[in-house]
Amino acid sequence: MSKPTGLRKRERRPAERPDEIAAAALNLFCQKGYNVTTIDEIAAAAGVTKGAVYHHFDSKEALLQSAMANFFDKALQRATENVAEAPPCDAATRVRAVLLAAFELWASAEFLPVFCLVFGEVGRAVPLLRKSFLERGPLRGWKALADIIRQGQSDGVFRPDVDAGIVARTTASGLVLQCMLLQSAGLKEAELRKAFDESLDAELKLLSLSKPRLSER
Repeated sequence: MSKPTGLRKRERRPAERPDEIAAAALNLFCQKGYNVTTIDEIAAAAGVTKGAVYHHFDSKEALLQSAMANFFDKALQRATENVAEAPPCDAATRVRAVLLAAFELWASAEFLPVFCLVFGEVGRAVPLLRKSFLERGPLRGWKALADIIRQGQSDGVFRPDVDAGIVARTTASGLVLQCMLLQSAGLKEAELRKAFDESLDAELKLLSLSKPRLSER
């Protein structure tokens, strides 16, 4: 009888297990709620023992924080890959690449439940969770976006008379709020993407340099 191909859950490399456990935990936290989800349920969903969960995480709170970190790190990785593929001198395309990666996160089934976890009862009980959310999500995203906008200003692509940090914050915050509201209203991903593209086009039009610099007059 031939041996089965592939790895069974219990045969996965140990280095892979913490991320898989964290992903299973986040899924359960979003579906059932943080307070009612048990370590036994997380272990069963991840295909490991309860002891294996405690081997990697000393508490449910630590597991939640790790799950949140992984959630945003994956989005950052997508944004980095998108920017790397964009033309190096095209600031507008690079802005779009970063925000498209963010949109994929915002439009995911997990984002709204995660947001509610962080800014609801769980966030009040675990203050470090909100701090981690802000540092790994919005603050990192705003900084990356502001850096690209500043480069576009230096290259003469974007208006030099606006603060790049403020533009980054207001643009990203407006787009994520739009996405959350429209998603809550029942719009599907294709409709969300259309609204995202239209809003981003308008933002880039406002940001683009529409008149020569004073030094060029």
